[in-house]
Order: sequence, then structure tokens, then C-alpha cells
Amino acid sequence: MCKNKTKAEFLPPVLTTNLVTDEIERINVIVHEDHYYLFVDTHGNKMTVNGNDLINRDFMIGFRSNSLFGKYEPLNETGIVITQKSPGEPYVGQEENEQYVYSWLVLPAKNGRFVVIAYSNFSTTPDGTVRKIKSAAPVVELIIDDTHTRLGRILGTFKPAGESCDKKIGPKC
Repeated sequence: MCKNKTKAEFLPPVLTTNLVTDEIERINVIVHEDHYYLFVDTHGNKMTVNGNDLINRDFMIGFRSNSLFGKYEPLNETGIVITQKSPGEPYVGQEENEQYVYSWLVLPAKNGRFVVIAYSNFSTTPDGTVRKIKSAAPVVELIIDDTHTRLGRILGTFKPAGESCDKKIGPKC
């Protein structure tokens, strides 16, 4: 039993998504050129807004601020840094996607560049079959220029366990 009670002060949230989505994940903040960049993942199926082809679409969205608790502005004007779309019915379309990636994380790299690592829930085997493999997705370069981002080159891919190397899985195995 704790005899000494500790007083805590709660800070305001850095990001809220009220009336937009009920799920944001994998929140990470990086500092780059004296600015704070906030990245989160979200899912179109969980959004409360209609339209814009959100079914089976996943996003990594990003924002920039001058301070950790300052006002954040969306990157690329919309906040969208990466998006991917799966075909098919809601919540099951991922099984028809040859490389279903939904979980991105931005990490600093050298020379002001960044890498995005991701998680793949479904992948293509060497014979072309899409199956649930649960593996690391391709690692891609992210280039940040002020409030604009773009994807650079693929820096590497991973061979799912027990599979042979094949160009359908990636250029480097």
C-alpha cells in the first residue's frame, strides 16, 4: 500500500478526433528542424464522416507544430501522408489486397531523412497466393519538406518466414 500520495497534473491532449474517428493508433512525435511532427494511423472504416471512398482505406496522417502542445497544422494540406485501399466488402477487403499494410511508424534516419516501417497482415507468397502471413511490410523513405511530405524509395523488404525469395514479395529478400 502506498503511503505517500502523488499529485499529478494532466496536460491537454495533443490530438483529439471527436466526431471524425473513434480510432487513432500508433501515435508518434518526432522533432525535425525545430518543429514537432505528429503522426498517427487511422482506419476509414472507423470514421464518422461519409464519402470520399473511406471503406477499407487506411491512413497515416501527420501534422506539424512549433511546439509540442502548440497548434498543429496538417501535412500536405489534408493531413494524409500515406494511404492504402483494399478492394472488397468492409472489413474483409484486406484479404484481397496483395500487400495489406495498415500500421506505419516514422523513425528518424540520416541526413534529415526518415524511414517508415510498417506491418503487413496479408502478403503474396511466391506462387501468387494471397494469405495471412503477418510480416514486416516494405520499409520506405519519407521525405519531409516543411509541411509537405513525399515517399522516396523502398529501402528494403522482408521475406515472410518459411517462404522463398521472389520478386512478388519484394526487390530485396
